[in-house]
Amino acid sequence: MPPPAATTRIGESSGQPSEREPRRRTFEFADPRRAELALLVRGEAQVGWLARGSGTLPVAIETADGTTTTVDVTLSGNPRTPANLTVPGTGARAVVLRADAPAGVSLESVRVKDDGVELPAATTLAGALKGRSLAIVVCDALHATHLSCYGATAATSPNLDALASEGVRAAQMRSQTAWTIPSIATLFTGMEQERHGIRDVGQALDPELPTLAESFRTAGYRTVAFLQNKLVTRETGLASGFGAWNEYPGESREMLMPALAEFLAQPSNQPLFLYVHLLPPHAPYQPPAEFAGRFGAPQGDADGSVAFLGRLAQRAPRADDPQVQTMRALYDNHVAYGDALLGEVAGLFFARGREQSALLFLSDHGEAFGQHEAVGHNTQVHDEMVHVPLVMVAPGSPLTSGHSFATPIGMPDVAPTMRELFGLLSPLDGDALAAAPGRSFAGLMEPAAPPAMPRALRLSARYLKGAAAQRAVVWGSFKLVAPAGRRVAALYDLATDPLEQRDVSGDHPILAAALRGELAAWAAEGVVEAATGHFAPDATLRRELEALGYTGDH
Repeated sequence: MPPPAATTRIGESSGQPSEREPRRRTFEFADPRRAELALLVRGEAQVGWLARGSGTLPVAIETADGTTTTVDVTLSGNPRTPANLTVPGTGARAVVLRADAPAGVSLESVRVKDDGVELPAATTLAGALKGRSLAIVVCDALHATHLSCYGATAATSPNLDALASEGVRAAQMRSQTAWTIPSIATLFTGMEQERHGIRDVGQALDPELPTLAESFRTAGYRTVAFLQNKLVTRETGLASGFGAWNEYPGESREMLMPALAEFLAQPSNQPLFLYVHLLPPHAPYQPPAEFAGRFGAPQGDADGSVAFLGRLAQRAPRADDPQVQTMRALYDNHVAYGDALLGEVAGLFFARGREQSALLFLSDHGEAFGQHEAVGHNTQVHDEMVHVPLVMVAPGSPLTSGHSFATPIGMPDVAPTMRELFGLLSPLDGDALAAAPGRSFAGLMEPAAPPAMPRALRLSARYLKGAAAQRAVVWGSFKLVAPAGRRVAALYDLATDPLEQRDVSGDHPILAAALRGELAAWAAEGVVEAATGHFAPDATLRRELEALGYTGDH
């Protein structure tokens, strides 16, 4: 089936409602004689047609199961009064609407209203962690499927496995983008990189954008950060809301753990919001000797270094390439090292009072090993670069030990979830809420939660200089990936094809068309090309960029 006729989303909302309000969208038609619109709807859905002229407009509604229903819409001739029709079906679904205007009628636009409920509302968990200290711990560049609790056969993550058995695990968590700086900006703002504008080195967050740290500080928390990745530097504006921001780049990296231990040993009656950003398993994949040979050893030039990883990436290798497999094993060694550091952080943090604390573990992005002829990260939105872990544990709380949920969630959802669980006031309303697509997934953390209807989870690769962005949208178990350039978007069924190897667009033409329309509408919303703030990287940051492999266009 060809793509839908050219349409553009306009008007009164961004399509991202609050949980309890209907979602409203407006589309206008390029051709006043013929309308063709593929879209995703949820629950009860109505379409109002605006046109000039009077008459009967036959509208064909095709659903994903191949059923076509024709509904006659009576047009009154008043373009300000939409003629409504109800879209057949229930739940979340993809549909295509087609209409040919009769003589004397000019089609202008349609207004679509459907169910705004995206995720189940939290009940017992709303405010359940109020007053507890929270540690958000990030292991950089950690892909979920390299962890034992996410199905890895290698025993890479005993500490995270233990936390997952005590807490709640998100099986389908995705970072919104594929590298550190914009991903962490999304973590703290709840906004996609298209909105917060942090997408490159030297860009700074708009100080008017509210952050999660500011919410905790306003609630009376002490807010402190310890970081091993200098890319998340104070100058980015991501330190907004933190009372203390401690960076340990380069040779000082090993100083983080002693400094963190000293800090956490200090007595305090004030609740703590703590952000710890650990570099492992980010390249170079060269952990201490205790972990260096655990799952594999260097083979020739394949030594785990950033330099070799860069050379390997240049020849676009396949996953079965022996050197790729060696690097993958060295990465797993580094995953085990990161897991050991996580265990130390968790032990120190919970020693302050287990039942007065909560810990959230996740990663900023994944790491590829030839799945789509790429290694490393920063270039694609295939799952190897964006499928990341998320585990939350709060001893003695209503969180159910060992619970796992499969509904897809994304990085923009983290900030609103923490605000809901900790009973914090959201600083977002009106236009700010519409610009932040994140929704709380606290309701999914309850085992008895009803199944959530699919929603469009939007992903985008970093904007490389001079190159188009790669974007994707996840809808339930399906994912449409639109590569940069002129190649056709591909649809994958992650339930049967988690490695995204087989394009099933031909098997699901209505869904593929609707998801293409979703991506096109997103691109038409008005993208923030870059943050308004800028800073010049200092010598330490430049050395860090080189050490981590971010050179040239990176």
